Amino acid sequence: MTIQALDISGRSHWQTASKPPLKTKFTALGRLITPRLYRWINVLQFGIQYLTQLEERWKRILAQTDLLVIGGGQLLMDNYLDFPFKLLLLTRLANQLGIPIHIVGVGVGGNWSQTGKFWAEKVVHSALSISVRDFVSQDNLRQIFQRPDVSLTADAAFWAEEVYGRIPNPQEQKIGLGVLNFADFKAHDISTRLVTARQWLAYWQKIVAETGGKGLPVEIFTNGNLLDEEFAWKVYCGHSSGMQQLRKAERPTLPRALAHRISGYRAVIAARYHANILAAVYRVPAIGFIWDNKVRYLYQSMGCEDQMIDYWMCSAADVAGKLSQQFDPPPLSVIERNKELVVRDIARVLTY
Repeated sequence: MTIQALDISGRSHWQTASKPPLKTKFTALGRLITPRLYRWINVLQFGIQYLTQLEERWKRILAQTDLLVIGGGQLLMDNYLDFPFKLLLLTRLANQLGIPIHIVGVGVGGNWSQTGKFWAEKVVHSALSISVRDFVSQDNLRQIFQRPDVSLTADAAFWAEEVYGRIPNPQEQKIGLGVLNFADFKAHDISTRLVTARQWLAYWQKIVAETGGKGLPVEIFTNGNLLDEEFAWKVYCGHSSGMQQLRKAERPTLPRALAHRISGYRAVIAARYHANILAAVYRVPAIGFIWDNKVRYLYQSMGCEDQMIDYWMCSAADVAGKLSQQFDPPPLSVIERNKELVVRDIARVLTY
């Protein structure tokens, strides 16, 4: 079996930059200031890229395949028409070439614009089969897109240890703090309460101060998102001169590097979904920072509801207090159950 990789964002390699490019910053600013206008700017930008670069590249890749598998992440979401438009172009091209489509292990959002829903509906119903990674996504797919035959699986990241292995880390006493940039938080925050970028930064800096005040060495890390990296440096620079045990981890240049880093922490506080999965897989006690429903559901599904924190409910002192408590990673049976779900789902697609 030969696997051909196709990135719907148009990238041909892993992004190795250390700072957000101007386009990334423009995206974040547009989301905050003019979200409705930004949707169509986003569509126009990618439409030009598709017509001038990607259409022929995608045709060459698809022409050599027998099956198109679209999988992973929170792909079915209305992120300012970004994913709906990209997936619409990809599935339309596959249909033109007669390539069967399967959507595997995705997350499904619940908030849709009229246009985003219209495009996503075409994507969903172009697939011969579709599976999702949680019950919330399953309900959204059935209720919003009338796709009752959706099956339930788990995120493929539950196989991380078998894929990437484990590297012993000599700094095992560190607390890993996986931060989240303000623009992404605001894009997913469904509350009506106001928070500024300054308040958001101060909150994370207080977590660092409270945790360090308890004598716990802290390392700030990200999953590799460039806006998260920029935010991580802001958090770090607010305390680095006064805390000798504070570190800022290097940006992971490959998924393997992130997996190995998280496997070596004593405990983790993380906002990003896959950082929390990696902590569970590597048996690292973790506290999930709730900023959208997928992180909340992950902890509920693992039976670890008491290991969640919420910006609107937990002070920085509360967060540090949780770290001082003794808590365990999810039961190993939960990890094995999710791995088995992934295997069954892949086998189902290959024998469809």
